[in-house]
Amino acid sequence: MSRIFWACQSVYIDGSYVKGVQSVGLDIANEWETLAPDKGIQDFFLQERHKVGNPKPEITCTIERHVRVDTLPLIFNCTDGHVLSKTGGGLGYCGWDDGFKEYTIDIAYGSEDYTYGSSTQVRTLKYCLIQDISYSFSVDGFFTETITFVTNYMENGSGKAGTQSYGDLASEERGDDLVGRRFNFLTDASSLGYGFLTDGAIQSVSASISFSYEEIPEKGLIKGAATESEQNYWKYQTLPVSISGEVTSVITSDYATKLKIQTATTNLPATALRFKLQRYGGGSSSILDIDFGSKNNCTGISTSGGTAGSNDNVEVTASFQNVENYFKLTKS
Repeated sequence: MSRIFWACQSVYIDGSYVKGVQSVGLDIANEWETLAPDKGIQDFFLQERHKVGNPKPEITCTIERHVRVDTLPLIFNCTDGHVLSKTGGGLGYCGWDDGFKEYTIDIAYGSEDYTYGSSTQVRTLKYCLIQDISYSFSVDGFFTETITFVTNYMENGSGKAGTQSYGDLASEERGDDLVGRRFNFLTDASSLGYGFLTDGAIQSVSASISFSYEEIPEKGLIKGAATESEQNYWKYQTLPVSISGEVTSVITSDYATKLKIQTATTNLPATALRFKLQRYGGGSSSILDIDFGSKNNCTGISTSGGTAGSNDNVEVTASFQNVENYFKLTKS
């Protein structure tokens, strides 16, 4: 028996088709508020009659996709490391001073018998801001980009075409040799915290960024947003931006003697953190460089594995937090 379903067929960001999408999550939160004070409305049913919908529903869209190691631009592409400066691909500081980087997302839906190239029903999210970003690379896995957007405005329409079938994709869009694998990670060219992880076999690396927005209260001369396009005008970034990285490695030497432990009298210094991934067979012109800069504090170190009677390896995971709002993505 065949399945009957209605699902996302394709995703477009700012009019461009997004390749490698694995999942799309769409959440809509619309709280209801009581107009009159509770003490003035004693009857439960009367309270319900005086409730109205929030005029600014919060819509959250999370897109996860597999990307080629050498493909740029990614959805988020900051080339100078300054995530709050729009000059190098950052998102901006506030809405009223040069504005935020806003995105338009089209999500095309169709049934299981959808024919590629035909028009589909589309949900369009406008004036979206990036809320969370994460990148992950694991042994014999894929290089994954996951981004969460937030907005207060969505409309329904049609027109965007859905995804091609796997067999119709060009070879460079579906070849396994173009997806991140064990041999893509350039250990010698990377900066992995305090260096003790380079003695082992890297199992995974990850990076994440979280942005938090606040809105100036609608009081006095600040009247708030009058139209949908102004929804981000009175918003600003709260600092610091949360930027973190994590490295997991199988340990093959005495890492404990190299590990600097913070004590009551000795501070653990900030360290450089940088991941370099290379496309298999792509040469030096196909390297994706994820750079956290030189000021990253170690926030935790954990050890797992090595259980008696088993064959599992000892793994060490080190977590780092960036302290200067720096995150750079470049292709060399």
